[in-house]
Formats: sequence, structure tokens, C-alpha cells
Amino acid sequence: MNQYAYDQDVVKVLPLGESVIVDRQKTLERMTLLFYWAINIGAFFMLATSYAARRVGFWLAFFVPMIMYLFLPFILFYLQNKLVLETPQGSVLTNAWRIFRVTFSGNFIARWRNNTLWEYARPSNMVARGRTVYKKGKEITWDDQWVLDIRQTVDACKIFVYFVMFNLTDGGIGNAQNAQAGAMVLNGVPNDLFNNFNPLTIIVLIPILDNIVYPFLRRHHIDFKPVWRIFLGFCLSASSQVAGAILQHFIYKTSPCGNQASTCDETSSVNGWLEIILYILQASGECFCMTTAYELAYTRSPPHMKGLVMALFLFTSAISAAIGEALTATVVDPLLVRTFAGTAVAGFLVAFLFVLHFRKLHVKMEAERVARERNGP
Repeated sequence: MNQYAYDQDVVKVLPLGESVIVDRQKTLERMTLLFYWAINIGAFFMLATSYAARRVGFWLAFFVPMIMYLFLPFILFYLQNKLVLETPQGSVLTNAWRIFRVTFSGNFIARWRNNTLWEYARPSNMVARGRTVYKKGKEITWDDQWVLDIRQTVDACKIFVYFVMFNLTDGGIGNAQNAQAGAMVLNGVPNDLFNNFNPLTIIVLIPILDNIVYPFLRRHHIDFKPVWRIFLGFCLSASSQVAGAILQHFIYKTSPCGNQASTCDETSSVNGWLEIILYILQASGECFCMTTAYELAYTRSPPHMKGLVMALFLFTSAISAAIGEALTATVVDPLLVRTFAGTAVAGFLVAFLFVLHFRKLHVKMEAERVARERNGP
């Protein structure tokens, strides 16, 4: 999104002479949709390489992505004169860590209560109270703007906390979904085939959202705010776990081994293709959640901290993976119905807590937009 050169809405004259306003927020919204769509085109190649490995050999499965990667330098070389190149900057972590150390030193709880938490780390305030070093022998290496930027970064990252639960509903706990598919009638279809319906759904759904749904909403002056997009995505993903619980119930009911279906030599009579319902719901949730999160991570972070904010957003996946690993003991028979149902309940609860917490986010974003236009690029 750094390739988009404008920091505010601009007026553009069309070839026919008509003047139109190019909305920056809507443009970035579309860019994140296309970015996520392109990612999942690449992910869909897993289907081809899986069959290549099975039918031809692993050499072809590795050869195909290698050829695709070899094209990238030539594409970048061709586009180099059209790209906006950013000057490399040093790491922001050093100053960020030092500001955090000062901010959360002393009686920070009292400062948090009276809304002066971050003021404590501003160098102008530090000097005013006679402090010229951040610790013994170490000079202050940041200015007041750095503190404001860190505060804005933390504020932008609060939204990511809720994505830890989203990641758990978006794929389930551990290998629960693969185990579920393996207990159903597959008729020779590998149970790891179904996860390819995740990128396939995204490839199909994003153009529909971009070219039909969102333009329709804009024409009818319906503002589908980021908070509600994320809420819808959370609910869709949590719904996949409801579907998983229902499927698992019928698997236990029809399996020759009852509630030990996952380790049974015989399968349930439930058709394995029903498993794609979970992946379609999860992928639909991603189309609303992930694209909006990328958009917010970029637009709400200070210019020199966009990389850090994006990294923190991706870090939520690592936290979710660790939680999922800790919960693998629940991904066993006869607990799978409870595992799916519990994940669904937690997912819906987090969705409603998210809306309650960020229901006024659009007001804050509008204030940030006005400030950005006032301060200029």
C-alpha cells in the first residue's frame, strides 16, 4: 500500500472531462482485497503440487514453485520505474523499548487512571522534572513525536488482540478438522484436499465483494464500517465451528465405533464433502476480517512504524498456534463435539466483545483522517 501516493482524498479528471473524488480509504480497502486475493491464488497451487507429488513425484512439486519464483526478479525489474521506493530505515524497536521502559516505570497505574500514562515518557516532561537520561548513563534518544507515535501504534494494535480467537476459529483447534474429515466417507479423496476450498472460496468471493457487493452498498449510501466487517468475519468463522460440532455429532451417531470415530477402521456414513462447509465459512470470514485488519494496520499506524504494526498483527497467528498446541489434548474422541462447540461459543463471545469495545472506532478514524489532511503529507 506504500505504492499509493496520496495521503488524503484527491480530485481526478477523467478522460471525458468529468471530475471525481478518489476516496483514499476506499482505495486502500480495494488494494487490501486484491492483495489478499493474490495471496490465495498462490495458496491454491497447493492443490496442483499435491497431485503432482502423488502422480509424478516430489521433484515436480518443488519444480513448479521454483519456476514461479524465478519470474519474480524479472517482474520487479520491469516495474522498477513505476514503483514508489521507500528509503530503508533503522529498527524502531530500540526507541520503542526505551519508551515503554520509561512509560511503565514508577506508579504507572495512577498515570493510566488519570490519562497521563504516555505523557511521562515525553522528553519535554522528563526534562521538566529534572530527568535527562532514560537510565543511568544512557541519554534520551527520542523526542516527543516518538512518544505520540508509539501511543498511536499501541492504540492501532489493540484491535489485534481479538484476532487471537479469530485465528483459532479459522481452522479449528489442532487437527480437529482433518480428523473429522478422516472419519467420514471419502471415496478415495484425501482428507487434506478439502482445505483447498479455503483459497478457492477467497478467489471467488473477493471479486464478488469488490465488483458487486461493496459498490452496491456505496451506491445506496450504506457505510459498511470496518468494525462491522470484522464482526461479520468473526461470526462467519465462529459459525464454521458450529457446523463442525453438528457434523461431529452425526459422525458419532453413525460411526460403527460410536464416539471413537477418529480411530475407527470403518468410517461413518456421513459424506466427507460436507467438510467443505467449514472451509467456505472460514474463508468467507477471512475476506471480511483479514483484509480489513491489513487496511487498519496500514492506515492507523505512523509512517515509520507500519512494518512493526503489521508484524504485531501477524504475531497474533503465532499466539493462536501456541494456544492451539496447548489445547491439543481436547482434540480426541469422544471430546470433539465439545471442542468444536466450545470454540464456536468463544468465537461468538469475542465477536460481540469486539463490537462493544470498538463500536466508536469510525469516529476515531475520522479524527485521524482530519488530522492527516491538516498536517499534510
